[in-house]
Amino acid sequence: IPFKISRKFSVALSVLFLAAVAGIAVLFVGGAKVVLADINARQAAVSNNFESRVEKLTQAIAKAPYQDVYYLNLADQYILAANEEAKTGKDSEKILTNLNKAVNNAKTAVSIAPEKAINNEFLALIYENASIYTNGGVAVWAKSIEDAYNKVIELDPNNPISYIKLALVNVVRSNAEQVPAEKEKFMNEAIKYYDIALAKKGDLSEVYYQKGIAYEKNANLNKAIEQVSQAVKLSNNNIDYVFELARLYSNRG
Repeated sequence: IPFKISRKFSVALSVLFLAAVAGIAVLFVGGAKVVLADINARQAAVSNNFESRVEKLTQAIAKAPYQDVYYLNLADQYILAANEEAKTGKDSEKILTNLNKAVNNAKTAVSIAPEKAINNEFLALIYENASIYTNGGVAVWAKSIEDAYNKVIELDPNNPISYIKLALVNVVRSNAEQVPAEKEKFMNEAIKYYDIALAKKGDLSEVYYQKGIAYEKNANLNKAIEQVSQAVKLSNNNIDYVFELARLYSNRG
């Protein structure tokens, strides 16, 4: 008996076929947008013109707004523009505008992919750059910087860089303080973060050096000499560290 398709079944097959075609079309259009977005991003990467790079990255974002890397690249362009403006024209309004755009794009990248350590680290670096052009400097941005690096630590706990950056934030806080007890408290906090960084990677001569200077700030010259001596040893007699070590010995008398 030949197989006969009923009218009802035929209509159902037609609907399914049209739905499949529509789905393929959507996938094709979506895929084409991703490809075009990537082309725009590549064009931005090879462009020698700031306006062109921003335009191409903006076009890439319009086609694929869920790609966090495009926002990171755009944030990078704006922070570079702010730095360049500071070196040349020093137009404070233009610097501030570029900084705000850099921060906003970096935040968007984090909101799209909050579990990427590199996104949070990049946001922290943007905050650090912003602090250069802000009255009050790092102290104004300290909370934002700390929050970003603490998130990086949560995602990548074995990376010593975040601990070093948190130590430096506390050094800045200590230097800005007038009350001796507060100065000492923040410097001790910095030393704590330096210790964690060294526990993650024990051959960081720069960290031993910075830790030694922190002990000096807290009037503990014996500890300072101990730490800077280790920095000298690990750095194969770095001349700057040797000079600082000699200075510490002289200060101790």
